[in-house]
Amino acid sequence: MFERVSRAQWQMFERVPGTRWLLIAGLAVAIVWYPALTWLLGFSPGAKVDFGLAFNSMAEHLLSGRFDVDPDAIGAEGFDVGGRTVSYFGIFCALLRIPLVLLPGGTNIDVTWWSCLMAAWLSTWFQIRSIGLVWSGPLPNRQAWLAAGLLISVILGGQHIQFLRPSIYQETINWAFFQSAAFIFLAMRGLNTSRGFDRSTLCWMAVCAGLALLTRVTFGIGLYAASGCLLLARGRPRDLLAPCCILLAFAAMAGVVNEGRWGNPFTIAECGSAGVAVAQHGRWMRGEIPAPGGATPPSAEAIRVALGGRDLACWCALAGPCHADLLLTIANKV
Repeated sequence: MFERVSRAQWQMFERVPGTRWLLIAGLAVAIVWYPALTWLLGFSPGAKVDFGLAFNSMAEHLLSGRFDVDPDAIGAEGFDVGGRTVSYFGIFCALLRIPLVLLPGGTNIDVTWWSCLMAAWLSTWFQIRSIGLVWSGPLPNRQAWLAAGLLISVILGGQHIQFLRPSIYQETINWAFFQSAAFIFLAMRGLNTSRGFDRSTLCWMAVCAGLALLTRVTFGIGLYAASGCLLLARGRPRDLLAPCCILLAFAAMAGVVNEGRWGNPFTIAECGSAGVAVAQHGRWMRGEIPAPGGATPPSAEAIRVALGGRDLACWCALAGPCHADLLLTIANKV
């Protein structure tokens, strides 16, 4: 899909003398400027990054069907839950590293610097393409200067610039920026071209929102809300099923990941009802009974640090008992 869009973009640029090459030049500047900037700030590709192997460890565990991380890799950013160490980071950056950890010795290769840089490049490219969508014809002199100023501000002072310091914290933000920039480009293309919001566009927007949910949940929630509004306002009824299924699939994936981190070890199937399962969870948290498999309950401090100020979602009925209520009570207890 993106390849076809690129050819259409170039044909559009051909009708605007110099615009195509100006945007390509802008991307070239970003490709050179971003690594040079990080180098000048003292962050070289070989510099040691704190917890730089955390996503490598997470990727290795994902291949085994687990959602925890090596405590030595995540350090103080990890939390003990049921005898396992988990983190509050989404799994997207770990998914990117799966091909790396499959290589001999790949688990010990820190690619945080390169990952941050690649995400910044990609987010810049989609922002440049968004500018190209509105810069689609000869502009009055004043508007041309404004468009050029916007292009310069994106390349040299975009929101991603402040996150070019390589770290696992900035890496997740950079990739969330990329997913948001791609989402905005698709939305602008839908609004400004005859293609509109066809099924392919809506599906790719749903993918961007879903990936953002697996990267940094605050970005994902915003893109999910935007996707819902666009589906209701612009989507044709026959085109709604596929993007809605994609959004639900990513939401379910995020639920599975977090169920593995903060879920109730006592299941309804084993206990007979949600009420009994929640009651057993409370007794386990108080240390009165063991959990299946011998899992140890998380400490109150770990819950407060990881979940304080957050909203929790579960599969339980909204009006019924849920173990998340106890977690929220502990997390927000002053």
